[in-house]
Amino acid sequence: MASEQTRNENTGSVRGSLVQARTIVGDLHFHHQPRNRGPRWGAASAVGLALLIGAAVLVRHGWWPVAVLLLAAGGLLEWWLISRAIRLGDRATSPDEAISELRRQVRDQWSAERDNRGLQEPRPLRLRWRPTQRPVQVKLTTAEKGRAELRRGELLEGTDETRPAAAALLAAFRQSPRRQLVVLGERGAGKSTLVLLFTLAALDDEAQPVPVLLSVAGWDPGERIEDWVARRVSEEYPVVPRHRAARLLADKRLLPVLDGLDEIPSELWGRALGALNRSALRMVITCRSAEFEAAVTTDGVLAHAAVVEIEPIRPDDARDFFEQRDVEGVRRWDRVIDAVIERPDGPLAELLSSPLMISLARRVYRRPSSQPEELAPRRAPRIPHRTVSGARRRLSRARNRCPWEDRVP
Repeated sequence: MASEQTRNENTGSVRGSLVQARTIVGDLHFHHQPRNRGPRWGAASAVGLALLIGAAVLVRHGWWPVAVLLLAAGGLLEWWLISRAIRLGDRATSPDEAISELRRQVRDQWSAERDNRGLQEPRPLRLRWRPTQRPVQVKLTTAEKGRAELRRGELLEGTDETRPAAAALLAAFRQSPRRQLVVLGERGAGKSTLVLLFTLAALDDEAQPVPVLLSVAGWDPGERIEDWVARRVSEEYPVVPRHRAARLLADKRLLPVLDGLDEIPSELWGRALGALNRSALRMVITCRSAEFEAAVTTDGVLAHAAVVEIEPIRPDDARDFFEQRDVEGVRRWDRVIDAVIERPDGPLAELLSSPLMISLARRVYRRPSSQPEELAPRRAPRIPHRTVSGARRRLSRARNRCPWEDRVP
């Protein structure tokens, strides 16, 4: 019987204990930016400690009235020091300095995550997207139908591509008249990887807004999306206080990239879509295809969104990805790719239909001595069910060992 998969996630600040349910499989990753309090907060802390010690000494000698007066006067001094620290701390960093430091921290965070996932070893799997064929988008205008920016695209346009991965999607979004871009795909289709690489590509132009990639799972639509984004940015990146994050959003200097809209409880979908329709923010949103279609069918479309969907992986793109680490002239994956081409509706083609399973297959058969051809039949015209079932179990075990859920190298 297949083991039940449970996803546990926490976003934002944690005060107290954080409990992980069930068995932890794989690695744990913690991203923490320590808050630099500075000397002004140190002075306030020192004064507070001195007041407590002084009051304790006075009480010990029976001088209660003096201790009360000391605490009262000291409390006023402490209040002044804290207020001053807050005011000066806010002035110490200008908006330009804050946005520059935020850009650096976002780049460091997601560059490290990209490297940790192995997304460019040496090139990512070529993802392709196209305008969705699902009934989830408002009718395009005549002018929009004639534009090609968001019609189709590729993560990398060729093996010699010099632009950052996802640069084509970034250019399409910036040229689009619609302020929202929704990226659809099934589980493991590469949505999270695509927007991670989108975020890194968007950081290169300092004249453009800073992208902030956030998991939208914890959003309650009772809170305005603008307020939620400002709060989450201040929690993730303390260099930007909440009120300043709100100002940067209003000034269009931040670009929210919201990953996993489908993780919001289904009973909140109507309110969520309504809140996004009311928002004037430019943003990128990812969601699973079927869940988004169900929500739009029930609660209405996002009126200001262009909607694209990640395409199934083409056999030639899978072949290129499989052979990136092989020695020149070695063709270990030919039988697998040929079997997928010959039977595009067969069980092996279904098994290797998503970027997630393709990346896991390469991981399982990464050693030069391994034999990926065992996934494909040798002579029989039909793939033995037990062969594919065994491969599925093996890839599933590899998946459980991975510290990520939507990894597409």
